[in-house]
Amino acid sequence: MTETIRPPLVFAVAAAYVTLNFFFPGTQVEADFVLSGLLLAGLVVIGIPHGALDVWTYQQRKVNGLSTLQYIIAYLLAIAFVFGFWMAFPVMGLALFLALSAWHFGQADISMWGLRQGGWMWGTLALAMVLVWHTDEVMQIVGHMGIEQALQQKITAVAPSLQWIAVIGWFAAAARAIYLRNAHWLWTLGMLAFTPWIPLLLAFGMYFVGQHSFAGWWHLQNETHMRSTELWLKALPFSLGAWSLIALGVWFLTFGVNSDLQATSGAFFMLIGCISIPHIFESHWFLRNDAGE
Repeated sequence: MTETIRPPLVFAVAAAYVTLNFFFPGTQVEADFVLSGLLLAGLVVIGIPHGALDVWTYQQRKVNGLSTLQYIIAYLLAIAFVFGFWMAFPVMGLALFLALSAWHFGQADISMWGLRQGGWMWGTLALAMVLVWHTDEVMQIVGHMGIEQALQQKITAVAPSLQWIAVIGWFAAAARAIYLRNAHWLWTLGMLAFTPWIPLLLAFGMYFVGQHSFAGWWHLQNETHMRSTELWLKALPFSLGAWSLIALGVWFLTFGVNSDLQATSGAFFMLIGCISIPHIFESHWFLRNDAGE
């Protein structure tokens, strides 16, 4: 999928989902099923693989340091450390994950759009657009991550203010994108404008798969001059390893618990976060190398 086609296509999928549910509310189950299938396929094809190539990008950066085996061991130890830290300090772990994710998402997008500043602000806005209109869903999920009820209530109380801030940020970003004549940024903003009417997990998937993962894949292709099939095959062993870690972690966190969708989602996102944090730093160094810094 070329970068010319992808942004309006992702926007069209979000628009079609919201429009269909608005005019034909009885079809929501079918719409959820179709969109979930698309996002799951995207997660398998590029979502996990774009991070699973960290070992290979480390090799390409020609860093004088760890061997491939040593790097893999260090990577796994970093994941284990983050997991232990998150289990011991859930509020700090979640806050760290959100802050680093905003930095990571923003850096990948801004770099792809040819901009040099504003990555963290944009990543924060993108996450806010997904999260602040789904407070109830978010609180149910983070409750299974060890976030206490009192803090959940405080966050819920300020949610309306956060929504207004997100709206102002959206219009500011749109004005900037129009000024720069950046059509891709505008398409992404258009897609995010639909997320209040899309369930949380699907809304996050729309951005993570439809925007961020493709941005990461674009950077990989741009730097390596390799086809998607070649990159995917290089990532395959590590993708399988990532899925195995996630499955094992979800089983560990939900074993013996009366698990529902929120409990499973909480465990899944915690594991994704643990795996993502070392990836975020590797991606940062890779993008700096890609930019010639």
